[in-house]
Amino acid sequence: MITREMLKPFRHTERQDFFTVPGVMTLIDDLAKEPRLTLFLGAGASVAQGLPNWNDLLTRLLMQVSHHDRRFANDVERGTWAGLILQSFDSTAAGSVIKARARDGAFASHLHTALYATADDLHVRQRGSDRFARAVWNLILFRKEAGLETSVVTLNYDDELEALFKKSASIRAHADRVGISGVVSIHDEATYKEYPNSGSLFPVIHLHGFMPREDWEKRRSQAFVLSSLDFSEPWETHWSQEVLDDRALDKWLMVGMSFQDSHVNSLLRRRRTLAAGGPLSPAIGIMSTQGRPWHNQPATVVDLLAESEQTRLAELDLILLLTSYFFQDYTFLDEVAHKSKDANLPSYTDRRRKWHDSVSLGTEKKSPLLDRRQSQVREKLISLRDSLEALLPPAASDEQIKVELWLRDIEKRSLRMVASSEIRIVDHSRAQHFALSRDSPMAAVRGFTHGAVRTHERDAHEQGAWRSFTSFPVRLESEPYWDLPIGAIVVASTLPLVESIFVSDGMDASRRVYASMPEITAMLGPSSPFGKIMERMI
Repeated sequence: MITREMLKPFRHTERQDFFTVPGVMTLIDDLAKEPRLTLFLGAGASVAQGLPNWNDLLTRLLMQVSHHDRRFANDVERGTWAGLILQSFDSTAAGSVIKARARDGAFASHLHTALYATADDLHVRQRGSDRFARAVWNLILFRKEAGLETSVVTLNYDDELEALFKKSASIRAHADRVGISGVVSIHDEATYKEYPNSGSLFPVIHLHGFMPREDWEKRRSQAFVLSSLDFSEPWETHWSQEVLDDRALDKWLMVGMSFQDSHVNSLLRRRRTLAAGGPLSPAIGIMSTQGRPWHNQPATVVDLLAESEQTRLAELDLILLLTSYFFQDYTFLDEVAHKSKDANLPSYTDRRRKWHDSVSLGTEKKSPLLDRRQSQVREKLISLRDSLEALLPPAASDEQIKVELWLRDIEKRSLRMVASSEIRIVDHSRAQHFALSRDSPMAAVRGFTHGAVRTHERDAHEQGAWRSFTSFPVRLESEPYWDLPIGAIVVASTLPLVESIFVSDGMDASRRVYASMPEITAMLGPSSPFGKIMERMI
């Protein structure tokens, strides 16, 4: 039984950075050494991939299944109705409405469209939106390399883990080195029965159904868990129960999920039953307050709500840790992965401090070093801007592009603009800051806190030449920082988003941004001339 004393090291406070909460770094070290770990993934993992969260997915589905209902005059009325459904009833009731309204077995088609085929996501489905899936594969492969076993169970319908394995040559090469030849999706009784014969394939268990991006038509007759009836079925008779029972005594790590889900609570209760009074290591839950409906409440209220949720789940032998931002969820997984590989690796907070102290612009108003660094980075941003504008057709003279680099200031818990393709910053102490916030409309902050490509568009009545902004999170991926989030590159356009380069030529535009990142990030670590000079100065 988890006591209040056991929860103390993990108490959430809005005024404290997640990775400085006393028990977090110790927990990372402990999880890195667990011989058997089962990782459960919820909708929060999909959000970091650029996919809709649970409520957004339900809203999209409600809009689609009501499209031919003539009682709605337009999409505004459909949207109002969908919003009221979600406000008035729980999500399973919304699922019942969706399944009842789906015409002629069209639910699978609606689900595929709601997950993957939205205009807003066209420019998001790029490398910058695979960080959560990449962190999961890091965890699987680094632990496998260390002789540790990892299982993955997801409540999500999407194929992000399978797709990244197929897409990433580096992940496949690493997997091959540790004896994993591919991935098998376990999503119903038939695929579960085939699993023992899958050889060196790594199983990804989809408890609620599976909807891949490609060849989805084969899923038309598949059962998906969504409605009130689906969630009321006894889970003890579900096809997945045996495979989960085999893992009941593993260490459980549950990330990015709603702990209001009746299935999740059922799993935790059954785990306690199977332990039969014997020693049971508490499950660990990671949940972002960025995805909670109370995220914009005063800090004291959020702290009390977080404490209430921690207390409730402690009864089910789960210790809940609450992050402030989505990117911290998968950063936690990255840290466990890297510690599995190298127990002596400096902690995330130590690596972050080292980077901030050696590369931060500081508060100096005049410095030849800062001027030189800004000049070098600015040249790269100008080159990127010119490369993006080269994609514009000759007739599209109305669109102009600017590129900015924003870096994290850990002292002020903000992002600071350190370089721009359009201006030279003379006084670094006066550079523009945006405070880190869960609900900030600013693209730089949204991209950084979500850890995925995000956009912001000015209202038509707002003044300013720049109308839309697309933010790409920036990380230092290699030694000595190992997947350290440090800021964001923001590309601004003089046109609204739907008319901008990221819709008209989104794939090429995004590729050019990512192609420029290695040269830019090379200037932001100690291996750069600037970093070495600053280390000597410090």
